[in-house]
Amino acid sequence: MQERTPQDSRCEITQILPHYAINGADRLLGGYMLNVIDELAAACAKRYCRCTVTTALIDSAEFIAPPARLGELFTATGVVTRAGKTSVEVKVEGCVENTDGTKRPVCRGYVVAVALDENGKPCAVPPLLCTTDEEKAEYEKACERDKIRKMRREMNI
Repeated sequence: MQERTPQDSRCEITQILPHYAINGADRLLGGYMLNVIDELAAACAKRYCRCTVTTALIDSAEFIAPPARLGELFTATGVVTRAGKTSVEVKVEGCVENTDGTKRPVCRGYVVAVALDENGKPCAVPPLLCTTDEEKAEYEKACERDKIRKMRREMNI
């Protein structure tokens, strides 16, 4: 199976934050953000694996202050950070852009997606080829997160 780079998986979505994505405190709804993280991660994983994928785990999702607000220009970017035997980890980061062009981060999440064959069974994914120092550093962090996930499973926590 031919290696793929993180950039082969890169996906991005940009939108003006709508009313239905905002809560009564004029802040981005947590559920809306989780949906964006999950959908974008699935798109990245599918682009990378070139098959159907399913979310196995949303490892973490964090909001970064100050929060995103109604009408702000929101961009979320996702990229595969690690490939295992049948799964990939995807990092999704979101930021808002002000009218002067400055950007600030508002969220980050890590999702594990499993590749599925035509029968809905887990199947092999391509190896990840990291070509930049940044990609290599992100891969090392992803490996550490994977070890922690395995320890949690073994400890049943």
